[in-house]
Amino acid sequence: MAEESNQVSSKIRWTIIGALVSLFMMVSVAGMTVLATNNPKDETIVPKVVGLTLSEAMIILQNSDLNTEITTRFVEDPQYEAGLVLQQTPVAGTYTKVGNMVKLTVSAGLAISHVENFIGLKIEEARTTIVSRYNGLLNIKEPLIYLVSQEPEGTIIGQDPIPGTPLSGPTPISFLISRGMVENSATLTSYEGLAIERALTLVAQNNLPFKFIIEGENVDGHPVVASQTPKAGASVGRDDVIQFIVRPTVSKDMILGVREINIPAHSSPIKVEMYAIIDNREVLLFSTYQQDVRLIAPYYQPVGTVIIIRANGQDQGRFTVQ
Repeated sequence: MAEESNQVSSKIRWTIIGALVSLFMMVSVAGMTVLATNNPKDETIVPKVVGLTLSEAMIILQNSDLNTEITTRFVEDPQYEAGLVLQQTPVAGTYTKVGNMVKLTVSAGLAISHVENFIGLKIEEARTTIVSRYNGLLNIKEPLIYLVSQEPEGTIIGQDPIPGTPLSGPTPISFLISRGMVENSATLTSYEGLAIERALTLVAQNNLPFKFIIEGENVDGHPVVASQTPKAGASVGRDDVIQFIVRPTVSKDMILGVREINIPAHSSPIKVEMYAIIDNREVLLFSTYQQDVRLIAPYYQPVGTVIIIRANGQDQGRFTVQ
C-alpha cells in the first residue's frame, strides 16, 4: 500500500510539473508575440507639419516613413500664403503604423471672388498679378488695345470686365493700354459705298468718333455710306469726328434709324457697345473705346427689334425699333 501511494504521488508530482512547464511555454510564446506586435520599428509618431511649407512638410513626413495625401483650398486671410500647410490628419503626436497616410490641407492662396482694379498698373505688373493670384480664373485677352493717352506708355487705362465684377469661372479680361502722348494721326480710308453695318464696324474698331446722318432723297436697296467728311486720304487725329451721310431707304419690314450716345469725360476711355436682340440672342452691332464725345450710331433692323447700349459692360439703355 505504501509503495502504491508513493507511485501515485510521483505521478501527480510529474503531472503538476508538466502543467507548469506547458504554462510557462505558453506565457513565453504570448510574450514574444506581444513584443513582436509592438516592435517600435513598425510604429512612428506623427510629426507636426502645420505652418510649414508643403515641401518642408513632405521631407519631414518622408523621414518618418509616412506617406502624404494633399488637398488644397483657398483662404480669406492673406497671412496663409499659397503652399502653406493648414491642417493635418492624424494630428501631431499620434502613434501610427509606418507607411500610413497623413492627410494635408494646403493653402491655395487668397480666395479671389471679384476682378480687381488694374487701371494705373503697367501691363507687365498686371500679368504677374494675374498669374500669381488668380489660379487660372482670369486670363488676359490678346491682342491688347492701345490708345493715345496722357498716361505713361504701357499703363493700363481701361479694362473689361470692370473692377468688382464677380468671378464664377475662368474669365478673359481685355486691357486698354496707353501709347503715351504721341501724335495720333492716320490717313482716313474710304468708307463711301460700304453698307452702314460694315462702315460702323470699321470706324468703331479704329476708336474714331463718328456721326451717321440720314439725309437726302430716298433710295432703293440696302443703306450705304453716300459720302464722308473728312474725305478719304485726309489726316485725322483722335479728336476728329468722322461724319457719314446715309440716304434714307424705303422698306416695309426694315427701319433705318440712328441713336445718339453721349459719352461723358472720364479718367480713361469707356468701352461702348451696341447690341441687337435677334432670334433671342444678342448680336454685336459695334464696339469702341471713347470718352467725352457724342456719337450717332446707325441701325437697320426689323420692326420690333430691341437694341441695347452698354458702357463698360453695364446697360445704359434699350429701345425698340419702330
